[in-house]
Parts: sequence; structure tokens; C-alpha cells
Amino acid sequence: MARIAHISDIHFGSTFDVDIWKRIRTEIIGFGPKTIIASGDFVDHPDPLLLLAAKSELEDLCKECGPGTEFFVVPGNHDLLDFGNIIHPFSRKWFDRVMFHETANLRSKLQSGLSFRLGLNNETLRWTKLPRLRRMRPRNWLWVETWTDKCDGRVQSCDYRRARRQWPTRSIHDQTLITCLDSNNPLLRQFTFATGAIGGGQIDRIDTSDVLDACPCCGARENGPAANGGKLLKIAVLHHHPMPIALRDKSVVRRGKEAKLEPFLILKNGGDLIHELQRQRFDLILHGHKHLQQFARVELRADDAKGHPVLVLAGGSTAKQDESPSDNTLRSIETEPNGRLTIQTFLEGVRHPDRKYREPIDMLKRRAFARSVERTMIAADEWISELEIDEVGHLRSLDKTSQLRVLDNAMVLPGIVSHVTLAPHDTRLDVQVEEKAAMPSACAGATTTRRIMPWTRPIFRQTASIG
Repeated sequence: MARIAHISDIHFGSTFDVDIWKRIRTEIIGFGPKTIIASGDFVDHPDPLLLLAAKSELEDLCKECGPGTEFFVVPGNHDLLDFGNIIHPFSRKWFDRVMFHETANLRSKLQSGLSFRLGLNNETLRWTKLPRLRRMRPRNWLWVETWTDKCDGRVQSCDYRRARRQWPTRSIHDQTLITCLDSNNPLLRQFTFATGAIGGGQIDRIDTSDVLDACPCCGARENGPAANGGKLLKIAVLHHHPMPIALRDKSVVRRGKEAKLEPFLILKNGGDLIHELQRQRFDLILHGHKHLQQFARVELRADDAKGHPVLVLAGGSTAKQDESPSDNTLRSIETEPNGRLTIQTFLEGVRHPDRKYREPIDMLKRRAFARSVERTMIAADEWISELEIDEVGHLRSLDKTSQLRVLDNAMVLPGIVSHVTLAPHDTRLDVQVEEKAAMPSACAGATTTRRIMPWTRPIFRQTASIG
């Protein structure tokens, strides 16, 4: 059963509210998630020490939530750009070095000269306001301390750097596939107004079947076949919002101001991203950026007969002083024993019972069907079942499967047709398949079995195995 905590837009700096964060932190520990997702904007301005404080807090939080808890991060525009939209030299390198490299030694050295724990607290906040030369000795120069190829050993940091595929990162944790994307404008050469774009071929590389078995640099974590076969939930994480944010609860004046600002904030190729995520049957998109919470269900591929809407969750700022209470949010995401998705919203660290979402049953069925198709690796272009009752009450059934495919190697099996005459009373029959053509030897194990009870519609079970 998946248990996930989603936070966003921490903005550790002058507007950070420590009291709100303490309440949120307490709720996260009480919820006991196995996964913590932070969707960008950890700091107000790119500063490696502020980023290290945020990472240290997440590390400590994972330890308090229990063994095996991991956190996943994506960069926000404030993590890479001054004021969120002005180029900052080496900022992208800073984010990568702090978040994805081993920093335990650096943190230990810094804390040895401090009288407090490095993290999201008042002591660290006061320390970071000092001039950089006073708060950083030469031997603790962060660039030197992180000059290493050693990752920090957690799931996402084993992130394809050696394979030259840094973004998106893909990991399976607690039966959840988590795909993290960098939504910052790849150019970062101009006054960009905090707009975003999924660049560098990231959309083309969203391949849910291509999860590395282990970290390419240290082999610290293996997902393995069991993890791949046990995916129950698929989540994409980015910072910028891929679709407009509704502002119905705001004043007319604010709605007008936000409408003018929207084109400079939204993800430029959000439609392409959502279309691809829906095609690959993702369930959730988590993001932040605008500091306004929102639930949305999107189905761009409406012509898809099977259908698979994607739930898009916008998170507010986790703990900012200058936000309204409804926009300081934490979300807990979990699946019930039957796989049903439940989402609870906390405002300023306080649980609100009226803000609980339970996935509709029809959505649960669609998601379960998508997962079962992926797991069995079988598809068919057409599956027809025709039933007929003649004048004396006999039931006749004609079933046809065309272009049955084992998706693992795109093997096509011949159409299977079976004709059955059923007795009118309580006779129970096991129906065997009549094949029109011989099957390939590699798929000799493919069968169709139907067991029919009186007064019920026939139930079909089809399995396939590769020899």
C-alpha cells in the first residue's frame, strides 16, 4: 500500500515560517509515508548552503518516518535563478551537487563548528543571513566537499548520470513508479519570467519500461523484477504547472492580475507532456510553482476507447508567511488495500476532513485494468463476444479474438475462434479453444478458457506464456 507525502515551494529564506513547518513536519511523521516528494523551490535564491539545509531536513524527516523512507526532488525556478527569473552562474551544478551527491561529510564538518542542527529551523535561518565568508570556512568550501562521483545512496540519486540520461529520473519505490522531470527552461539565458519547458528530449525518454536495475555508478539500490512487476501507481513530478490554475476563490482584482501573469508562469509544452503521460497510463502529476492548490482531472486523449484520465495536483507553498492559510498545503496520498486512491489535504499543517478525495470507483477500475494489461503483457486489437438464444432456449456463443499480441516481443498470434452450444439447464461446461491455424511453438501455452454457470454471462479468462 503506497503512502506518499507531497510538499512544494518551501522557499527557505526571508519569508519562511518555521512554526507552520513544525506543524507540517509533525503531521508528516504521524502519517508515516514511505515516500516524500518535494516539487521544487526549496530556497528563495540559489544558495548551496540553503539547499544543503533543506536536504538535511528531508534526510532527518525520512529517518523519523521509519526505515526505508525515501525522498524525491525536482528543481524549481528559484533553485536555479535569482528572484526566480535571472540567470545565476553555476546554479544548476549547485543543485545537482547538493541534492544528488554524498553530503554527509560536509554536513558533519559544518555542524562541528555550529551549536545547532542544520535544517529548516530558526538557528539555520539566522546563520544563513550572515555574509557568506563568515558562515563558510575555506576547508568547508562546498564545491570541494562535493567534488566526488559518489552518490548519496538513495533511490533517485542513482539517477542515470553515468548513462547520460539525467532527466527524467525513474525509480520504483513502495510499488510506485516515480518519474521526476526538470521543467526549468533549458536555455536559462534570458529574463524568462519564471516560465518553464520540458526540454532535452525528456518527453521522448518517458519510457515506463526502462527503469535501471541499479545505480550505474555504485549499484547501491536494485529495483529488480519484483518491483517492476508490482507497480500499482504511476506518478510524474515537475515544478511548473502544466495547465492553468483556477482562481475562483480569489477576488476579481486578483483574478485579473493572475490572468495577466499566467502566460509567464505556465509550462510551455504542458499539452505534449500530459498527452504522453496519459498515453503511458500515468495516474498522477504532482507540481507546485504558483503557490495555489488545485485538483484537476485531465483526459487529452479523449478518442482513446479505453480512456485513462490523469489527476493533476497543484501544491501550494508549504510554509510561507505571506500566503493565505488555504495555500500553505501538505498532501498525503495513499492507496487503500483494494488499490483505491485517497488524498488528504492539510492547510498550514492542520488536517481538514472536508478536503479528502477518494477516487471514484470507475476510475479505480480503469486504473486497475491499465495495470493488469501492463503486468500480463497481452493485448488484442479486437475481442468480440456474441451470445444468441434460439427458439427452444438453447444458448449459443461465438467469441473471436483477433491480433492477440504478447507485448514482450511484439509476437502476433493467429485469431482464435470458438463455437459452443450450451445446455438449457444446469449443465456446467469447460470450453476448449478451436484454433483456425497452428500457433507458433514459442506460444504454445496460450489458451482461452471459459467456465459458464447457469443464468450468468460467460466469464472469459485468457492467459499467455512464452515458451
